[in-house]
Amino acid sequence: MSIVHVESQPQDGQEQYTVRETPMAPAWGQDASLSVVGKPLPRVEGDLKVTGRAQYAYDVRLPGQLYARVLRSPHPHARITRIDTSKAEALNGVRAVLSRATTPDVSWFQDSHLFEETVRFIGEEIAAVAADSEEIAEDALRLIEVE
Repeated sequence: MSIVHVESQPQDGQEQYTVRETPMAPAWGQDASLSVVGKPLPRVEGDLKVTGRAQYAYDVRLPGQLYARVLRSPHPHARITRIDTSKAEALNGVRAVLSRATTPDVSWFQDSHLFEETVRFIGEEIAAVAADSEEIAEDALRLIEVE
């Protein structure tokens, strides 16, 4: 097995690609002296995890952090004829409400719309809310009227 490196370089106004193939590093011999492989290593985070003091990404709270929640379809197949987000938008602490009516086309997204007019499975996204707290975001979801 080998390692393949592809490099691109501009040449005469066009991009020139160079493919360089190098062999893999040789396998270790049976008598190889290894300092890490096959040796027990202490887990540096073990004490923190066992005592409950470990900090995970979920535990980090940044200044100005917003919380998002997504309203999902309870139906396996349905057409959205009306969506009213005005009550959710008026709720104190809500920073943004996105739905089919308020999102622009997104050129890199598969269907060019984040939210479709027709939902095709239970759990498909209908709208999204960004708010100052998780509770406010949940409350805002309940205020969105979908027909």
